[in-house]
Amino acid sequence: MAGLKKKDKALKNMDIILDISKPIINFIPPVDMILSILGSEIDTMQNVIWENYIKVKCRKNFLYDSWIEFEGFSDWENFQTLEFQLLPRSFTGQEFRDLLIRALNDGNYVYYVHNTYYVSNYENFHKQHRDHEIFIYGYNLEEDLFYGADYFDYRTYRHQALKRKQLEEAYLHLNDMDYVGGILLIRKKTVGVDINYRKIKEGLESLLSGSWQRKESLDGLGFL
Repeated sequence: MAGLKKKDKALKNMDIILDISKPIINFIPPVDMILSILGSEIDTMQNVIWENYIKVKCRKNFLYDSWIEFEGFSDWENFQTLEFQLLPRSFTGQEFRDLLIRALNDGNYVYYVHNTYYVSNYENFHKQHRDHEIFIYGYNLEEDLFYGADYFDYRTYRHQALKRKQLEEAYLHLNDMDYVGGILLIRKKTVGVDINYRKIKEGLESLLSGSWQRKESLDGLGFL
């Protein structure tokens, strides 16, 4: 992606903040992100809860021997009211900044992994290299800031302003592993989707019977 020109209409706005809400449940970054995006739409939120907060599974992933989560929150297709697009992690610093602005101007939330060592909002700033997901939902060009959400102290999920240059450094100098697999764009669909009663019925039947069907997927790669 070439650098944007000064008169580029895509960078016309000096600031933008996409609709965001405090998640009704704090669990892990990808779950909190989805609940934050859908939080203002009560009917859709209720459908997501009914359809996905049914079965709990314990598995091993790339970080922990025992990881507990609700089955369903690791599969994109379960969120019919959202559109997902995964971009390759191939942008330079300036290109990355332009990408964020273009994506937000187009109504896309942005989710990716970065090295928290370079971002002063984190408690390990300039102390320890650690990769973690970040959820970006707005910007202010005049202040040279982006708005994002994460567990900056690794205990409490918060929404904070982040310095643009620090985000670029954190994006460019990933410490170990990109477990999101690129830069994920998320956008709300304009057409609503009715609740999936069949999915709820099958989930409850499986829970009550104790049955388990292993689904081959990109298990262990964060939200993928």
